[in-house]
Amino acid sequence: MGAVPGFSFVKLIVLDVLLTGLSILLEFAALVVLRIREPGLARPYRVPGGLFGAIAVGLPPLALLVLTVIRNDAEPIGPINALQFGGLLIAAGVVCYFLSERIHDHRRSFPN
Repeated sequence: MGAVPGFSFVKLIVLDVLLTGLSILLEFAALVVLRIREPGLARPYRVPGGLFGAIAVGLPPLALLVLTVIRNDAEPIGPINALQFGGLLIAAGVVCYFLSERIHDHRRSFPN
């Protein structure tokens, strides 16, 4: 935990719920998009209820994430609040993803 040594347990939980909740919401968004784009795709596990069922299973995690954001909007982490810090972490993750893809593509174009 080198990046967060001075954070309280509550602040760490807030960040964990925020980041984990967003990743789970991405998975549910992918479920909904696949239901729309590939309705006949073979699925070993299927959420019943069609598109409505796919959307309905994503609502409880969305509600938890919204409650976390509302509850901890003013939770300070240094000079910024927990929500802003979580947003910075998410943005850093997106930047790292695209940089790693670029580095990976660069290595692929110049074999040893």
